[in-house]
Amino acid sequence: MDTLVPVAMGSASALLLTGGFFVGCVGIVTAQQSRALQGGGLMILGIMSCVMTYLSMPAVVDPWTAFSKAHHCQIVEKRQGHGNAGLGMATTGQVGVVLGEDTPNQTAYKCDDGITYWRNDQ
Repeated sequence: MDTLVPVAMGSASALLLTGGFFVGCVGIVTAQQSRALQGGGLMILGIMSCVMTYLSMPAVVDPWTAFSKAHHCQIVEKRQGHGNAGLGMATTGQVGVVLGEDTPNQTAYKCDDGITYWRNDQ
């Protein structure tokens, strides 16, 4: 199964999706408050706008997934990430805290091109 990741949208696409979602929500709320026949039409418009907004959201296949399938990559090693933090006391009696970088979990993949690729786990 392919992994889907969100992609960056241009400002026009984001504005269109936001506008469609806003119209949909207003239509649904207005339809719930109105008992008239036009309220039903607004509710249908709102539901359709929400559905169209959802269906128009872009998604792409993760490039690593496609690459790893094409090159028959196999997991050969996993490394556990770690944090670098500590607490210490100076000879003067002051307490100090040391905060370092956290390293993520990593996975090594050996592919049929002879290269081992390291990837940070999500």
